[in-house]
Amino acid sequence: PAPKADPAPEAAPAPEAAPAPEADPEAEADPDPAPETAPDPDADADADPAPDPDADPDPDADPDPNTPRAALTGLAIAALAWLRPELAPAAIVLLIHVSRRGRRAAAVAWTLALAGALSVVAFRLVMFGSPLPLSAQAKPPELGHGASYVARAILLVFGGLGVVPLALSTREDRDRRTWPVLVLVHALAVGLAGGDWMPGFRLFVPVLPVYALAASGPVARRLARRPRLAGGALLVGSLILPLVAGALTLPELRASGAARRTRGRALAARIEALGGPLATVDVGYLAYRAGVEVVDLGGITDPRVARLPGGHAAKALDPGMLRARDPRLLLLHSTRPPRVVDGELRALAGHPVEERVARMRWVRTHFVVDRVVPYAPGYHYVLLRRRE
Repeated sequence: PAPKADPAPEAAPAPEAAPAPEADPEAEADPDPAPETAPDPDADADADPAPDPDADPDPDADPDPNTPRAALTGLAIAALAWLRPELAPAAIVLLIHVSRRGRRAAAVAWTLALAGALSVVAFRLVMFGSPLPLSAQAKPPELGHGASYVARAILLVFGGLGVVPLALSTREDRDRRTWPVLVLVHALAVGLAGGDWMPGFRLFVPVLPVYALAASGPVARRLARRPRLAGGALLVGSLILPLVAGALTLPELRASGAARRTRGRALAARIEALGGPLATVDVGYLAYRAGVEVVDLGGITDPRVARLPGGHAAKALDPGMLRARDPRLLLLHSTRPPRVVDGELRALAGHPVEERVARMRWVRTHFVVDRVVPYAPGYHYVLLRRRE
């Protein structure tokens, strides 16, 4: 019989597929995984180099526009050098504050400020022969008067209690600590300069915005939480005295302006008609309005008089020096009505230098009273002219 055929070989079983890896639950949380891309060989050319962890930090690498702001600060301080010399210490505090913003900002601010200061010093040397303000020689500071001026300003400008939020801001507002220091330094500078005689505490006006900025933080925080009694007390205590003082002095200030517009203009017109030179202590409005040459008896605008012995409006003016200046008019002031007999000035209660001039034999011989003008309460002008 034929041999039995071998059965067809069975097909090899297909290999089992490898089990799929379990999905990563964290991967499933990413709904839009970034596709893998081939690295761009040109990408590193435009990319910023990686920072060196060992490199020193750049103090000027600040995102804030500090340099333009520092330039404005430097320009403002340069202008102050010409306008208000007693603000120099406060300006230095401000420059130190700006210096903390970076070396570049500090360099810009200090350069501009020093340029302004050096320019005004050069001007004084050329015009007056001294680097100091002429007023520093004409009005030597009186510390007693300066201390009184600052004490009255604490009450009538800051309200007395207003110094409390100013002190609190040094502890509560770290980013504003410079401002209370600036106000304090300026107050000390004003006291050392001898204060001022004019109403309104004008020497403190430039720092009032700084004071308000520093004091507003502590007051606002105490008004925002209950009870609001502490914040209300600080607010009212800081404002009540300045408001009352302003309301009481406002009529007097308005009367002064009205006197200038009426009696002041008439007196200036008479001085202009008679012609100068005019010797007087009040070298402001009347001399400017009359437009005549001035012999400054107080020395504010005259370096020769400013360097004479004596304090403000109390210079030891020599008769020969006054005669050499050859004034045609004398304008003196008196706190009470002066005594005039037959056109001759017999007595007045004025500044020491005015009383000295009125007693000079040369003045009594060559001058006659032209008119007496009651300018304001407690302020009388005596105009004397040369005899024909």
